[in-house]
Parts: sequence; C-alpha cells; structure tokens
Amino acid sequence: MKVGTDAVLLGIWAQARDASKILDIGTGNGVIALLMSQRFEDSKIVAIDIDKESIEEARCNFDNSPWHSRIVAIHQDVLLYARQTQEHYDLIVCNPPFFEASLLSQNTKLNQAKHTLTLDYSSLFLSVNQLIAENGVFALICPYDKADKVFQLAKQYQFHCRRKLVIYPKKSKSANRIIIEFDKTTSRCQSEQLIVYQEDNTYTSQYRRWGRDYYINF
Repeated sequence: MKVGTDAVLLGIWAQARDASKILDIGTGNGVIALLMSQRFEDSKIVAIDIDKESIEEARCNFDNSPWHSRIVAIHQDVLLYARQTQEHYDLIVCNPPFFEASLLSQNTKLNQAKHTLTLDYSSLFLSVNQLIAENGVFALICPYDKADKVFQLAKQYQFHCRRKLVIYPKKSKSANRIIIEFDKTTSRCQSEQLIVYQEDNTYTSQYRRWGRDYYINF
C-alpha cells in the first residue's frame, strides 16, 4: 500500500495530552503508527489490521524504524480485539475504508482497504467506545460528505467533537476530507482549515510547514 496524504495528515495532526498508549486501527503499511511513534516519544503503539499481508508489511516497516521497540503489530479484527483485550488507549487513530457505494475493483486488497467491506463506521465507533480510556481521544479522517453520519454516530456513543480540520485539495475546490477528534468531555469544537495543493499542483506553504519534519523532500 502506498503512503497517502490522508494517512500523513491524520498522523501529523491528531493530538492528545499524555498519550502513553496509542492504537492505530487499520494500520495498513503502518505509516500512521510510525508518525505517532515519532511524535509521541514515550508512547507505546499498537497497530492492528485484519489483512495479514498489510500487517506483515507494517511489521517490516516497524522493525526497520528507530521506534521498533515501541510498536506492536497485531493481525486481528478490531471488533474481536475490543472484546478480548483489557487495554484502554489514550489516543485512538483511524483512517478507515470509506467507499461505501462504489464499484469494486479486481484487487481484493484494495477493495478491503478502500471499501467498507470489513469495518463500517458503526462498527468502528462500537470498538472505539470499548477501547478508549476515560479521558482518551479518538481521531479519524473521512470524506467531507460523510461527516454528518460520523457526527450522528459519535453522538450515540456520547462522543463530542474537540477539534476538526476541514481539508481542501485546492483553494478553488470544495472540501473533500475532514479530520475529527472526539472525546467525552469537551463542550466546544475548535475548527481549522488546510489547503493541500496550489493551482499548479505543488504543495502549499501551509502543508509544507506541517509536513517538513516528516517528509524527507520538504
């Protein structure tokens, strides 16, 4: 799996105070877990994915990183993991599959990664509600047009928006992604905006400023 802008943005932007235990749901190639390891120096990270090949790829990336001693890769369905574990996490991050009504490709791995075949938003919130610590934070990125559905589900589980980042591919384009942070205590939601590309398809100065500690070519 390639490294996508969605994963990088979530890994850069998600925040939680004193996050000693972090869970990355649907880790794929592990890029978000690696970003968490770089940013939260004293944290222990669990990266979970239902796809065996993805976990093997992530584990290889973890083993070859400076943070290998702090990341554990688990091949398991998060719904099963939530029922079996006694762990609770200070920060949970997820870049979930989001093509709910699109045509499937011939590539099974891509289908599983991009379509809600194995993890829909309802199942995700159910799992997170069981796995999050009392003062924990849950951050996910989703298509902008799915935000209302995500907020409705969050309300069912008594999650409140604490921060949100509305993402525009270009200044001339409509928003296409949103990152939302939830917890169970915040009463007001802080809102930010990010434009990723300039009109000539180069990265904006804002995106470069955010990513310069993580991209080797910035």
